[in-house]
Amino acid sequence: MKSIEDFLRERHLVWDLDTALRYLAIVNYIKKRVSSDSILLEVGSGSCGVCQFFKKDIFGLDIYFEPPISKYLKPAIGSSINIPFKDSQFDVVICFDMLQYLQSDEQKQAISELIRVGRQTIVIGLPCGLKAGRKEKQILEFYKRKYGENYLREDRQAKWLLKSTVNGLPKKDEILKTLGEILNHSSQGYNIRVVNNVNLTVWYVNRWLWVNLDFIPFHKGLIHIWARILLPFLRRANFGKVYRKIFIITKKKNAEAG
Repeated sequence: MKSIEDFLRERHLVWDLDTALRYLAIVNYIKKRVSSDSILLEVGSGSCGVCQFFKKDIFGLDIYFEPPISKYLKPAIGSSINIPFKDSQFDVVICFDMLQYLQSDEQKQAISELIRVGRQTIVIGLPCGLKAGRKEKQILEFYKRKYGENYLREDRQAKWLLKSTVNGLPKKDEILKTLGEILNHSSQGYNIRVVNNVNLTVWYVNRWLWVNLDFIPFHKGLIHIWARILLPFLRRANFGKVYRKIFIITKKKNAEAG
């Protein structure tokens, strides 16, 4: 018998609250800036990514695509530090929760590649700062206490959190400095906007529930229902200390015209 999680994944519906909160923060912004013939790329898309919110064909770049793959996704195997596409090939380039897994020198190379293939808008989102890093480590401790040494085999979210905490999360100013160094070498003009995403307590409580409520039958289904009900309110919870920063890089109109 299929689990609720498998049922939702096969239909590419949002079953993870954090996934919804990170994408919904920029979906409307991007929709206002793209036309029907705009070409979009998501780097680190997985098998669905932002497709579930756009319902249009989007190129996805990743090192592996776990079935089922969204019918809207055009998958391409490749690395973020050597993106296999031409310069300025995409109107919009999106990259969420991927850069924190890279070493600092690789982060700079990946950001440079994202900007290289982007024509108009590049959106980069990732957890930032010491407080977000501490919360990630606390959630990892919950995994360890609950599952023991097998915790990395029990939950794939734990695997990603462990990768994220190995080198520590970058700070907002570090990402801005990297962006400045890359864009200063560009002949084009760009604007950079930073957006707060997901209150840190909201992120922490959601992950805590995911780890600790499995003694309740169908607990993941209950979390899905909870997420659906509260999503309209929680998607506005971008105040105070936040888990993630979103960096929106847009080409200046005068530079594009030139």
